[in-house]
Amino acid sequence: MPSIKKFIAVSAIFLSIASSLYFTSCSKDKAAPIPPADTSCTQNGTDSISFMNDIVPIMITYCTDQSFGDCHGTNSSLGYDFTTYDLLQPYSDGGAYSIMYDFVISPNATMPKSISNGPVVMESCDKEKLNYWLLQGGKNN
Repeated sequence: MPSIKKFIAVSAIFLSIASSLYFTSCSKDKAAPIPPADTSCTQNGTDSISFMNDIVPIMITYCTDQSFGDCHGTNSSLGYDFTTYDLLQPYSDGGAYSIMYDFVISPNATMPKSISNGPVVMESCDKEKLNYWLLQGGKNN
């Protein structure tokens, strides 16, 4: 019987997350366009933001480091594994209308969560790099 209760609990959590993502994405209110990037952290806009050199360290620091909790790493109980480009790309696709922009960069951003054992406030330079990466098309470079 405990396995049935666990299955029901996990199913309820999954459905609530899926429903919130569905209704958020179907909203008539779309994200505001990404403002021009403040490029003070990117050598005045002359840098091409690199996924491997710039974005991966940011993702490790705020999202995927297993020592900070079970957030967005491999085998995450949340179901959102951001450890590779292919797994992160669907959330960064769309620039100003991406899930990443809404949850991490927008004025109403809610990530990183305060329940993390790691940093709970993203440094402005890291936000600038993520924003500029999205402006550049979120490439795997």
